Amino acid sequence: RVSRMVELARTYGIVRDGGRVLELGSGWLHWEAITLCLFFDIEAVLFDVWDNRQLSGLKNYLQQLQAKLHDQFGGVSDDILARARERIGMVLSVKSFDELYDLFGFQYVIDSSGSLSQFSNESFDLVVSGGVLEHVKREAVALLVRDAYRLLKPGGWALHGINIADHL
Repeated sequence: RVSRMVELARTYGIVRDGGRVLELGSGWLHWEAITLCLFFDIEAVLFDVWDNRQLSGLKNYLQQLQAKLHDQFGGVSDDILARARERIGMVLSVKSFDELYDLFGFQYVIDSSGSLSQFSNESFDLVVSGGVLEHVKREAVALLVRDAYRLLKPGGWALHGINIADHL
């Protein structure tokens, strides 16, 4: 997923330094936003309907990613890879998610209704999720898609990985 995101960013410019990202259903790891911030200087809002964060899981996955950085991202400059390694080290040293959010300027939002109405129109460059939309109830999908579109800045992107082998 990280390789795909970095390649899409490099090819189509879906993520750029200074961009604002909304990760929907950030779940256990905040994987999409965390891995994006390894390669790009972004501001991120991590949105979920309940708190099921797992710091030890995030650290475990980042250690695995760290071991593969050079092999997985051959086309990425040495400076960017060095920044990614440095930022992984920073994440591995935090003691809490709050410390992580302070480190990268992220905002964590929980709204059990799943409503995105609290966010301003055209306020994000990217709305992203991974393994989330297959969990959304059918009757809520249309509003979620409309809201995601409403939140995107002109020229913004929505990128969602849907695991069709999972629940539906």
